[in-house]
Amino acid sequence: MMLMLPSLWVLIISSIAFFVSMWYLHRFLEQQDIPKGFTRNMVVMLLAAIISSAVEAGLSHIEHALTGQVVDAQRVVAPAVNADSDSKSDKLGGY
Repeated sequence: MMLMLPSLWVLIISSIAFFVSMWYLHRFLEQQDIPKGFTRNMVVMLLAAIISSAVEAGLSHIEHALTGQVVDAQRVVAPAVNADSDSKSDKLGGY
């Protein structure tokens, strides 16, 4: 199975989503008078990471839908391409 890296825009947008959600969650918990401490900071970071991962998964799904790739549970399958007899792989002996 080949590891597919997300595009640069997906990484940038999910990073922005992480910091925005972290700021918003910190502010929300502060308004709810939840005491500051290690547990609150860990909850904020965990929820921000979950939100950022969800944004990344959604953007990756949209990116794959726009490029025509099929997202499978185990692998990403590239779209079928009409192969010509003059293709480069045929000239190289199938490699």
